[in-house]
Amino acid sequence: MPQVCLILLAFFAVPCMLFPKPYILKWEHEKTKSHHHSADSDDDEAAEELVGGGHDHGHGEFDFGEEMVHQMIHTIEYVLGCISNTVCLCVYVNVHMCICKRKHVYMYGHGHGEFGFGEEVWGGYD
Repeated sequence: MPQVCLILLAFFAVPCMLFPKPYILKWEHEKTKSHHHSADSDDDEAAEELVGGGHDHGHGEFDFGEEMVHQMIHTIEYVLGCISNTVCLCVYVNVHMCICKRKHVYMYGHGHGEFGFGEEVWGGYD
């Protein structure tokens, strides 16, 4: 049950990472743009230079599509990084378990005497 909860939490975290930033930047851009236009409607050119956002850094208009694509790239990178780290951890744990099992079989056999030696052979070398 805890695994299902964690998977659902991860599934619902993706939209939380993806959507807020572009919409917040759009809202800030519109707020700044309306503020500059209401303060000085005669000097539109100066207002356009001050207004900017996203990755334009003040050069030109705000492009919501570009911001959304940029945020999708970051979200995908983050999710793939999490998956990659999880897979690496699973591989590490499996290799460690195989090594431990192999060491146990080498030292004690399966208990059925397949290798011809068991605890009595290795017990004297401790």
